[in-house]
Amino acid sequence: MAYQALLLGAVENDGTGDTLRVGGAKINANFTELYAKFPVAYADITDAPTTFAFADLTGVPGFALLESPAFSGIPAAPTAAKATNTTQLATTAFVQSQSDTPTFTGVVTVPTPAGADNSNTVATTAFVKALGYAPIASPTFTGLPAAPTASLGNNTTQLATTAFVAATKVVIDNAIALKANLASPVLTGTPTAPTAAPNTNTLQLATTAFVEAVRVVLNAAIALKSNIISPAFTGVPTAPTAAPATNTTQLATTAFVQAAVPLKCVLSETLGVNANSGASLAGSNIRVLNTQTGNTTFATIVGSNTFTLTAGTYEVDWRAPNTEGAQHVAVLENTTDTLSYFGSAAFGSASADRAQTDSIGTATFTIAATKTFRLNHFIAVAKGINGLGVYFPGATSNVYTQVKIAKVS
Repeated sequence: MAYQALLLGAVENDGTGDTLRVGGAKINANFTELYAKFPVAYADITDAPTTFAFADLTGVPGFALLESPAFSGIPAAPTAAKATNTTQLATTAFVQSQSDTPTFTGVVTVPTPAGADNSNTVATTAFVKALGYAPIASPTFTGLPAAPTASLGNNTTQLATTAFVAATKVVIDNAIALKANLASPVLTGTPTAPTAAPNTNTLQLATTAFVEAVRVVLNAAIALKSNIISPAFTGVPTAPTAAPATNTTQLATTAFVQAAVPLKCVLSETLGVNANSGASLAGSNIRVLNTQTGNTTFATIVGSNTFTLTAGTYEVDWRAPNTEGAQHVAVLENTTDTLSYFGSAAFGSASADRAQTDSIGTATFTIAATKTFRLNHFIAVAKGINGLGVYFPGATSNVYTQVKIAKVS
């Protein structure tokens, strides 16, 4: 039972305190509990001893002896300050505070224990060396040091024994036996490698896929080629043009042929059916030229009786007919440079027998620029109507004066 306090009230006779009867009951109950705690029964409190010996509380529930107490459960007590050195009870907290690990600095020195010391005494470096131990840092072993053999594949700082090295060497040798040399390797089976990109031109290994791709490309390119022997070209083949006068087996282009074969054209006086050329004068007769055939790139008729030639070397042949004019000659005149090239003199009867003869001529010359030319026909005797040429009856066209021109370069 717990202790029961008397209610006294706030002030005297305020009616809030215990009654005498209630108060007396609480006092009796408190003393009854108190007397029950004593080891022996006393008639009244005056019979109790003024002090108790330790043995007096033996067997009293909830109490421990002062001398050699036997605690149970988890006894607790105040924790003494660190470094306390008295008979005060030491708690676990006090004990833990005394077990700190010291942190030394500098070069700590302590006495060197005796050689056979096998206790908790601090071992100095001299003590360790005297026992023949190697230092942890950079040890130098003698004799036949032994250590646990690491498992294969171990890649740590663990010490490698000869057994570990030998086992590792066997694995490496077996792996090397399955490899090919870098220099002049001899491969077996069906080797594979990455396929190089098209058009790769390096030392990279060429796979069958790479070669096949190259073969397809080459075959496509070959299909567009012609044989060297008896080639059959299509389309419009082209080739370098040989130099002029080349006389070898080099292919001749159209440009070479055109340069080697003179460009030719014919300038003439061409009239229709039953048309005479016209009357002739005694003296100079500028012959009419009204028709041009052949190449027209270098010769051009100007007006009705002159023509121009561009720069180059030319071979020119001409013919001019005359009827009943006695002597006559046709002259090719360079009117730009006032040069004349005479044809052959011809002679025809001056009688009325319509005898017709031709004056012919030829000339070779080179001009550095475009020049103007004409054919001047000198006739001794004038003849009306047909002095410059007689038509052939029924002919669809009648050709009289002719100038044949070949540009050789």
